Amino acid sequence: PSPSPSRVRPLKWLVTDLLAAHVDELIELAGESLLQLPSDVRCALRAVARRRGCLDDRALLALVDGHDGAPFLDVAGCVGVTDDGIDALARRGALAAVVAADVTGCGGISARGIATLCAAAPMMHTLRCGGDDACDDAMRRAIDPGGGGRGKRSDARRR
Repeated sequence: PSPSPSRVRPLKWLVTDLLAAHVDELIELAGESLLQLPSDVRCALRAVARRRGCLDDRALLALVDGHDGAPFLDVAGCVGVTDDGIDALARRGALAAVVAADVTGCGGISARGIATLCAAAPMMHTLRCGGDDACDDAMRRAIDPGGGGRGKRSDARRR
């Protein structure tokens, strides 16, 4: 028996599943030409790349542009995401619509990258970060570049 029409997935998502199965190769071979894909497909590919541990600067540049209006930037745990990737997205204007970002555990993002992210995302109201000593330190330096408040810690897990 053939599946009912309501159970058949649209062709767009069947193709997206196929692309997602090979997301790391796809990013390597196609690069920034992936920006031609619809924004919802790129968002799905970003999520798959993040889960598979292959979301890095190159993948971000291939899958994020300023025209898709993506309100979230979730790169938590992606050690391959660095200040250079954040800088490149900022120059492209790709962070303008971001209202929430999660850079938890991204050791490649320093205080400079966090400051760039905040400046390039004027509508951002939520920024998750930390996860290890290097990330915690980068956030403290971004918030207090002069170091005047170094003795004050608001990190509840360290109390």
